Amino acid sequence: MKKVFAIGCGAAIVLAVVAVGGGWWWLQAHKDELMEKGSSAMHEGDEYGKGKDGNACVDEAVRRLSTTKGILNEATNKVFLESCLRTATIPADFCDGIPPRDEIMKSATWALSFCQTRSSTAELHQQCTRLVGAIQERCLAK
Repeated sequence: MKKVFAIGCGAAIVLAVVAVGGGWWWLQAHKDELMEKGSSAMHEGDEYGKGKDGNACVDEAVRRLSTTKGILNEATNKVFLESCLRTATIPADFCDGIPPRDEIMKSATWALSFCQTRSSTAELHQQCTRLVGAIQERCLAK
């Protein structure tokens, strides 16, 4: 029994090392592309937010979720929203009812409720809940 356990633990360690190494290799191979996408999203968000209010930024970022596939594209969309909120005018009531991120249960409940009213499918609700952290961050920065 001890031998089986030791083999299982050894296999798990080898798999973890391969996964981490593979992830590191992939990031190194794609770092220029990722930097370009992030920079482009930041510029696009800055430009989109000029002359608009924060709600327009949120609406656009949520709209983009329907064409966003994959965690890296979601991250790029979040960069867009963060940049947009930096240049947009934030209405006085924009942060009303938004809990701080360190209140985990309140944050999760708020994010889910927020996203259910703005996105049409369960898959988009899930993507949206990862996106709206940018709203909380912006509200905490006020």
